[in-house]
Amino acid sequence: MAKIAVEELETASAMSEEKQAREEPDVVDATIAELMNAQTLPVGTMITLEVDAINAILSRAREIMMQQPMLVEVDPPINICGDTHGQFYDLLRLFEMGGVPSEDQKYLFLGDYVDRSHQSIEVMVLLLCFKIKFPESVYLLRGNHECASINRIYGFYDECKRRYNIRMWRNFVDLFNCMPVSGLVAGRILCMHGGLSPELVSLDKIRDISRYGRVSCVGCCVTAD
Repeated sequence: MAKIAVEELETASAMSEEKQAREEPDVVDATIAELMNAQTLPVGTMITLEVDAINAILSRAREIMMQQPMLVEVDPPINICGDTHGQFYDLLRLFEMGGVPSEDQKYLFLGDYVDRSHQSIEVMVLLLCFKIKFPESVYLLRGNHECASINRIYGFYDECKRRYNIRMWRNFVDLFNCMPVSGLVAGRILCMHGGLSPELVSLDKIRDISRYGRVSCVGCCVTAD
């Protein structure tokens, strides 16, 4: 009898969790809705997100990036975007012009999402949400500002410390270390936030870069023969 009672309790608990999951919006969808709603707010309005929500998004995005190569290969049509540098409302405007990311509306961002402006967290979190939702349609390359030694100086560290805490900055840095560094569009357009080294004699050199390698670069998008 006791065993049956335990099994019934476990079944009831599982059903309750499933019901709760159906009733509560996924943290990614809820965060996208909250951030996209900023289109109705005055430019410059800060969006304060829950710490647990940000950390959950960072964790899920990190898992996806770890499963994808350092050189991501994508097919056109695709929107290729440069530095956003914490300009959250410019990012929203970009989506107004180019379309919100989806399975059919693909994006390749070339890095430098943080520093210089004041809403790097909103920029990064929104892009990560779309990465989680559409892992094969949204690609986020690593720029030199996605490096701890750079964003420690140029504003992102101070933003995380001021708005949340230093631990939040470290969690973002851990994600940055997992980002791909280059993208290849249609097998011939090589995109990255960096210059071309004379040692880059093969694309396998990019594929073999350590996931936790240091990034030091300037922006470019070139055609590969």
